Amino acid sequence: GCRAAYAPPFPRASARMMEVMTDSPRDVPSFFNGNGTCGTTTELSTHASFTMIDESGGSENKRVVSVSDHISELAPETSTLEVRSEGNWEGFAPAADTTTAVGTITVPPTVAEDDLSTSFAVAPSLPKVDYFVGLPGVTKGYPGSGVVCPVSTTPKQDFMPVPRFTPGEHVVHKTIFCRLLAKRVAHRTATRVLPKAVLDMVTKNVCECAGRFLPSVYRVENEAFEMMMLRRVQRYVTQHVDVPHWVERYMGAGKCVWPVRDFETENAMRQIGFPGAPTCDVRLVSGFQEHVTTVERVVASAKFSISITTCYLKCDEAHFTRLLCELLPAAAKRGVRVRLLLDGTVARAAIARSNGWGPLSKYASQSNARSAFLAFYDETLAKTIAACPPGSFKVGFFQATEPVAGYEVKSHVKLFVADGTFAITGGSNLYPTELTQKSDCDIAVNGAAATAIDDMFNEMWKEQVGETLATQPDTQPDTQKTFQEVEPEGRPSRRSLETSLGDISVLVAGMVPSPVVKRVNMMSPLGWHAHGVRFNPTMSRPDRHGEDAVLRAVIGLADKAKEELLLCFGFAAPHAPLIDALRRCVLRGVRVRVLLNSQYSADLQTPMGDLALGARALLVAAPGIELWVTGPTKSQNAQVGKGVYAFQHGKFCVADRQLCSVGSWNAWARSAFHEMELNMFFDAPDLAEKLAEKWLSAAQECARVDDPNDLVPGVGRFAPRGCEMCVPFGKFCEDALVRAEGWALENNAPKEMNNSDDL
Repeated sequence: GCRAAYAPPFPRASARMMEVMTDSPRDVPSFFNGNGTCGTTTELSTHASFTMIDESGGSENKRVVSVSDHISELAPETSTLEVRSEGNWEGFAPAADTTTAVGTITVPPTVAEDDLSTSFAVAPSLPKVDYFVGLPGVTKGYPGSGVVCPVSTTPKQDFMPVPRFTPGEHVVHKTIFCRLLAKRVAHRTATRVLPKAVLDMVTKNVCECAGRFLPSVYRVENEAFEMMMLRRVQRYVTQHVDVPHWVERYMGAGKCVWPVRDFETENAMRQIGFPGAPTCDVRLVSGFQEHVTTVERVVASAKFSISITTCYLKCDEAHFTRLLCELLPAAAKRGVRVRLLLDGTVARAAIARSNGWGPLSKYASQSNARSAFLAFYDETLAKTIAACPPGSFKVGFFQATEPVAGYEVKSHVKLFVADGTFAITGGSNLYPTELTQKSDCDIAVNGAAATAIDDMFNEMWKEQVGETLATQPDTQPDTQKTFQEVEPEGRPSRRSLETSLGDISVLVAGMVPSPVVKRVNMMSPLGWHAHGVRFNPTMSRPDRHGEDAVLRAVIGLADKAKEELLLCFGFAAPHAPLIDALRRCVLRGVRVRVLLNSQYSADLQTPMGDLALGARALLVAAPGIELWVTGPTKSQNAQVGKGVYAFQHGKFCVADRQLCSVGSWNAWARSAFHEMELNMFFDAPDLAEKLAEKWLSAAQECARVDDPNDLVPGVGRFAPRGCEMCVPFGKFCEDALVRAEGWALENNAPKEMNNSDDL
């Protein structure tokens, strides 16, 4: 921890005390970088000056930042400053440190002191992992190839085609596909031919994944691609990751903290002299039509830039092609800079699935979808970009390889930003799809949050493409601004447009006409759900060490819960760090409710074995947790397959109807080792209430699971029996179950549990 006390040189001023609890000495400088800067300085150095206007006296007071032994403190020039930092900082590889630093700077105070103190936690901050830009086994010089061949990321063209599957990759995929297809055919044939009693006996220990839960050959191919893309990272985490060591890095006080300042901390820090935390307005995007309409209006109104990154792209759905082939080119032609970053691994699989059977592809399952994807990547996208002014519309592909382990890193980040002033992010892949339009969860933000998301995109784009993207010219929009002046006709005044420099969020919906100039909600008539909320954008960059910044923040959110915690994940394989956080919630009396998919609804079957094992560990560790999953209730037919139950694709958490998180993060170890994610964290009661309503609505269509046996392979209706599709991602869920059984033996679970199906 670190503590500072000082006496300002102003008469009748108070001595200020600040205490920072942290597990890493590098955290403190990064915290002050983000929260303690004002004036013109943007980064801390060994000695940097800051300027603050003293409201009481109107004079300027110079502030000095000193950095010593990784500890930075903020104090006036004339002050008493004492810095003490002691501790053992371990477990945050590759930035592990063991440091004790004690330093003292003393200037006698000139006035009587009154004490004011505050304390806050700082999340660990690690150096950004530098990926190899390219794909293992495809790009020359990839890690482990033994060839030194630096990859140039200098942008050479507006459309950078993603590398196609190699012949070897096609062979691997077809081999996996044929095995799955054989199982599917055998299962379906047995179902039609054999009497039920004989069928039950024959298939007693046979997994039904390929036959019962893959409704088409197209879906079988898709699962084969998923298994193929995971094979390198799956092999690495199974053979090389020390799961107990990884778990311990996330368990314990101070390792996982809530990243958003609460009201008390914000108020105390303002009194100490820090600037206020950045704020934004936020809205829960309510459904498919609102999402599409909002994006289309924003694109039509953008003046400077449009930035998009997504993981999956549904080229066979009309609203996607309209945006990409009509609206974005129109924006580019009127001078807007358009940048689209797609995940290369997923795009390669989509192309291979489209033409993987050569001339026979047009006769394969779902041939229309195949031809739509192939035409989009091979023809439509290139022609669309070529029709735009050079450099105005560029498309890149996220291609990253872990620099030492040599496996692919997938970008699961989803964001849309216009002019750096309006952004949408969450679980949707650009738009909700026909499958997820009811269950996806996304938020719209403006101000500082939109700027932060835009900056994240710019960093990703520079890394992957090599192009440095300029921000808006002259000056940035006021990040605290939530209203615009409106002229009598209901249009933004010229002055307001000039000062906002393209803050297009004022044009998302029509303004309310008024005979006089007045302040109007920027998204009227849609309206923001919360104004001026504090937030924190958290992006994870997975690597071989398994560092997951979003996981730390989610655990911090759970630790803040006092009465209620709601969680919904599109995919999940609960591991020990998350289970322990939820278990501790239950032990202190918090009502914890978790909503997950199952094999009855998920669009990928491969994670279902881990999901069942992790969810079972969750119930064993904390029987008081209320678990809801998509699928049949105890009174319904459990023999149905896909398509009956809605796919829950939203990823969000809510604590006490006040603190919340929305993003792309799924609750599994893949997010720590393989999939890059982005989540937004808010202190926003109005938004939290909307998310709670969404959770309760979704749970109405789900089944309550309170018996761990319902999740035992071969016994429970929510657990696959086990096959090559159900191969676990490492030993994380296995470790969680062992720990859960130990926690259960401690007999610390509350005596009273809610076992009813009431929400």
